[in-house]
Amino acid sequence: ALSDPPQALWIEGAPPSGAPLRAGERLRLRCLARGGHPPPRLAWTKDGRPFRDGRQAPVAAGSLTGRELALTLAPGDHGAAYGCEAAGDPRGDPPRALVRLRVLCEWPP
Repeated sequence: ALSDPPQALWIEGAPPSGAPLRAGERLRLRCLARGGHPPPRLAWTKDGRPFRDGRQAPVAAGSLTGRELALTLAPGDHGAAYGCEAAGDPRGDPPRALVRLRVLCEWPP
């Protein structure tokens, strides 16, 4: 368990809020945490549930810990909330960051 949770947790690589993406587009999201002891274990979620699809890779640099998620967007990703959380927080409520995607579908469903 974390004896010291991260001071900050955020997601990079997401488009500006409300900016549309197209189905079939690739998106690379990076969840980053600053600090924490021991370094936090970062986990991705989709709509509040554990998400293990896509290609995930750990990222580490100095005091930053990260986890990258590479996705190919599908029509079903429209409105999806992708989140990242630092597991193992002793307070039982892990720090989280969230991004909601707007995916346009060019073909009939």
